[in-house]
Amino acid sequence: MDDLKEALQNANVRAFLSVIRSGEGTSDKDGYRRMFGGALFDSFADHPRKVHTFKLSKGGELSSSAAGAYQFLTKTWDGLVKQYGFADFSPETQDLAAVALIKWRKALDDVIAGRFGDAIRKCNREWASLPGSPYGQPTRTMDEALETYRLAGGSLRSQGELAPVEDRPVLPFIAAALPALIQTAPALIRIFGNSPQAEKNAQAAELVANIAKEATGESTVEGAVNAIQTDPTKAAAYREAVHQSMGELMNYMAQAHELDEKSRASAVDRAVTLGKVTGGKWLWLLGLIAVIVVGMTYWITRDVLFGMHEFGPDTKALLLGQVVILGFTTVLAFLFGSNIQSRLRDQTDAQKK
Repeated sequence: MDDLKEALQNANVRAFLSVIRSGEGTSDKDGYRRMFGGALFDSFADHPRKVHTFKLSKGGELSSSAAGAYQFLTKTWDGLVKQYGFADFSPETQDLAAVALIKWRKALDDVIAGRFGDAIRKCNREWASLPGSPYGQPTRTMDEALETYRLAGGSLRSQGELAPVEDRPVLPFIAAALPALIQTAPALIRIFGNSPQAEKNAQAAELVANIAKEATGESTVEGAVNAIQTDPTKAAAYREAVHQSMGELMNYMAQAHELDEKSRASAVDRAVTLGKVTGGKWLWLLGLIAVIVVGMTYWITRDVLFGMHEFGPDTKALLLGQVVILGFTTVLAFLFGSNIQSRLRDQTDAQKK
């Protein structure tokens, strides 16, 4: 019981419960008292244990004992009471029981870690309103569920932190299969087609490969691609599975983008630091050369014009021209070095800000 209470304090868990309630039609203040069909029960002492039957518009009838915010069946509730010893059917107890069902579906770790798509796939056999539920009842779309999750304070990453992203290439056999997988599920273009960072994200590519294998029942990526390309039913199942996993895939894209931005920032920092160190040394060297050249210019000019050596007019003109060019070039180099140093200093100040 304590682990359920601890999990219930997690923001992602509470947001996921909001997704379930929204799909089950119990998000309002009376949701914890609602029975199948819409009627309300009066006491939270126990599950109401009432079966309601409704005629379907297409013929036939549907009966259910579902009640509460998470539409617990009587049989399901009795099993939870036996396992956890719940003493009543109060809203607090219903929340704990819902967490217990999520845990039973082996999705609690996914919910806490913000792996929304994985959690939905594991829980949509427990709650028929979740995206991808196989029971044929009306379901919410993944986009609708994800929007509810975000509005309820859920994060696609545990505690809002980025999970580690491995900086490694996509495995060759996955890279070879990826174009066909993307072509079959055009929604993936949002992940791989327009984001160079995501194309290098091995985790996103491997998730797509695993989705394909799971949806087709194949043990290899090559077999999954072949099944998707030849079997329309399996192709449809694959596209639906991709749709359910878009939240997690976009999470990987965001992580890859964040990693890329950090790498660029780190490279700029290194360049600025290196430029600051070496740029200063080169600037001092240019300054020393400038002093030497100015001294030599003065000495040569004085010797040519007023020295004891006799130079012809053409020789004087040639020597003086070379001196002017040398001096002019040195001054330009010094000014260029000063400008570089100033720009590096500006970049350093910008990085600090």
